[in-house]
Formats: sequence, structure tokens, C-alpha cells
Amino acid sequence: MAGVPLAPILARRMEKKSLVIVGLLMFCLVQGGLSSLRALNLFTPTGDATFVPLGLAGVGLDIIRFPRMAAADGVANHLSPAMLSNLTWASGPSVAVVSAVATCILFLYRIDCGRHAQIVEALHARKAAEA
Repeated sequence: MAGVPLAPILARRMEKKSLVIVGLLMFCLVQGGLSSLRALNLFTPTGDATFVPLGLAGVGLDIIRFPRMAAADGVANHLSPAMLSNLTWASGPSVAVVSAVATCILFLYRIDCGRHAQIVEALHARKAAEA
């Protein structure tokens, strides 16, 4: 949530490519942080807070064979330790890995403000030569 008000401020001070990379890396940390610690048994929340599948789509729930209508009966009645582990991996680290791959792809993107200015200048020169 902090990224929304910070984005315009940072956009004035940073290259857009750098800003996107920083944003994706922060998302990786947030998305994969606690759930990765939970998946590795380094962090164990207690009570009803143990089940927070934020950002999961129904397809992901089907892939890990999450019981349908579990919330109606009480989630704790349906979750085995294996299912909780699968849910933890699906909702955190796997999403963070996808974002990390996107970040790596962005490093290959070679246009920055300076290169963009060179391209625009070359296009103007070409247009002037044709006229």
C-alpha cells in the first residue's frame, strides 16, 4: 500500500525501468517473505491468522486440491498439514519467483532516458534528411 503514494514521488527522481525493478523486488520480498518463512517452518502464526490465502485464484486452489466450500464449515476442519504447506508455497514463494523472473527480464531492457533521447534525435534527423 505504501507504493501507491510513493510512486509519483519516486517517478520524478528515478528512471522508470529502475523504479519498476525496485517495485518488483519489493513485491517479491513482501509476497514471499512471511510465507517463505512459514513454508520453511521458521515462522508459525497461531489462531485464525494461519489461513490467509491472499491473491490466490481458484485455479491455484484447484491445483493444490483445496477443498471446496471449506470456509463454510470452518477452514481448520479441512486443512491437513500437507495442504497448509502447499497453500503456503502457492501463495507466497511461487508468486515471488514469478515476479523475480519478470525483474530479471527487465534487466535485459536496454532503453533508458539517455538512449531514448538518442533515438528521438536520430528520428528527427532522418525526417529532416527526407524533407
